[in-house]
Amino acid sequence: MALWRLRWAAALFGRIRANIAIAGGVHNGLDAVKCILAGADCVQVVSALVRKGPQALGAMREEMTSWMTQRGIGSLDTVRGTMSLQKVLNPETYDRANYVGIIRERAASAGG
Repeated sequence: MALWRLRWAAALFGRIRANIAIAGGVHNGLDAVKCILAGADCVQVVSALVRKGPQALGAMREEMTSWMTQRGIGSLDTVRGTMSLQKVLNPETYDRANYVGIIRERAASAGG
């Protein structure tokens, strides 16, 4: 999954009056959990369904349920956005780290 999707969801969570959806690159339950932690209200999993068929949904649900059970979490709503910019102690450091990460991703994708 491209980290920029998570970064933007985390940056926008709590700052806009709209639902946040993450599409692309979500192939398993742990990917979906990361999206929710960043602040996504919904996650699109079309790629996983095309590649693995409808049974992918059951596997994703199992992974998410297992993750929640291991941590004593009863609902994804209780952890939605906990890794967002709104929840960090030092937003300036968070913004700077994301900026550096974006520059590095772009350089890597450009072959530099």
